Amino acid sequence: MKSQPDGDTNYDSNSMKDVNAELHKGGWRLVGKGHYSNVFENPKYPYVLKVFVDENYKNWLNAVLKYQDNPYLPKIRGKFIKLNKEATAARIEKLQPLSGDMDPIFAQYVPDEVEPSLENFLYDDGAYYYQQKNFPELGQAFKLALKTRAPGRELDLNKSNFMKRGNTLVLTDPLG
Repeated sequence: MKSQPDGDTNYDSNSMKDVNAELHKGGWRLVGKGHYSNVFENPKYPYVLKVFVDENYKNWLNAVLKYQDNPYLPKIRGKFIKLNKEATAARIEKLQPLSGDMDPIFAQYVPDEVEPSLENFLYDDGAYYYQQKNFPELGQAFKLALKTRAPGRELDLNKSNFMKRGNTLVLTDPLG
């Protein structure tokens, strides 16, 4: 992936652009961006930096910190870092991206008779009951997302908000 020093989010602010430029100077490269955040990677460190400007996302991370033993939630390293008046960073474990909506990882989370896909993982009734029975901590992760979302905002459950740690699915950024 090509390094991008400007790497602004959909949230357009000069202070966020300044943070992105400073991180780029320090060897960090943009590897992902969303509505209210950017993700940076530096080969010198065993984690990524999630730089965000959304208070709702901070609430999500604070809740995740209370459940660091849940394998379906990202592991956070240390305390948050206030970068300027708008932007905060969190050090989060490096995870692997899904290979798409049909990533083989979904096969373990749906019954044999259901096609393993992101859509079926999320919306098939049989898969839901299968997950509740066999993966209760996964249900806990979804409930945490519902609990921490801001009033009036939907969950954002698409393949870019799931990653994997080995053979375990991880819910990284479920808030829209």
